[in-house]
Amino acid sequence: MKGFIGILLISFLAAGIAHGQDTPLFHSAFEESAFTSGDPIQILLASDHQVDHNKYSAYRDEIEQLVLKLKNKQRGKKNIALIEKAFYYTHRKNLDWYENYVTLSDLLQKGKYDCLTGTALYAIILTELDVEYSIYEFDFHVFLVAKVNEDSVLLESTDPYYGFVKRSDEISEHIAQYLTGDQSPENSKAPVGSNASQYSSHINNRITLNELAGLQYFNLAINAFNQGQVELATSLLNKANLLYPSHRIKEIQKVFADR
Repeated sequence: MKGFIGILLISFLAAGIAHGQDTPLFHSAFEESAFTSGDPIQILLASDHQVDHNKYSAYRDEIEQLVLKLKNKQRGKKNIALIEKAFYYTHRKNLDWYENYVTLSDLLQKGKYDCLTGTALYAIILTELDVEYSIYEFDFHVFLVAKVNEDSVLLESTDPYYGFVKRSDEISEHIAQYLTGDQSPENSKAPVGSNASQYSSHINNRITLNELAGLQYFNLAINAFNQGQVELATSLLNKANLLYPSHRIKEIQKVFADR
């Protein structure tokens, strides 16, 4: 099962989006403070209108408790076995069912996840465990590869059974799958109809957790736009651009502005 990043339904493209609206309108003081802080966890959670400082603290406590349990299993060692425990334990405890256009808050509160939020949670956990990792961004999917000593392992958040990949040839094959363009909407579980068009630029990047937070805003912008909420979509996309001024996001900004 693949994740979903940014499929744009052309039936909702509308005129009247003002040019030059590059300044984001924050929906709360907490969201604005999250951007000021530069903390990717706070930014990921602040995208949810219902998250304030109190809920943020509760979510952070939940993450810290999860990491503490994993550290107790770690017993002072960093190895692939620890990462494997972290992958399956976290998936079993926190990732209940797949759904497009969800946030990290949805994951922590309701167990809803997609490739982006699942990858974000694993990246946060690995950061706390002091494990090196790289987040891979493709047209319609993200996942991460962790490295311990000379060993690498791929964490595919959308596959609870076989998403922990440690053989180097299987890791290369998994990455190659997305480099060959096998990322069609049919395979990505995206709700695309006959009147839809996909935006694709054959993306293959390694990104940071802050940039992943930008992609979460990008997804939310696409979802809002598909629902005809053009002002909200524009504001969300401007926030995405602040976090991750990528070619993908700038191209969609042009699409928004030209309609």
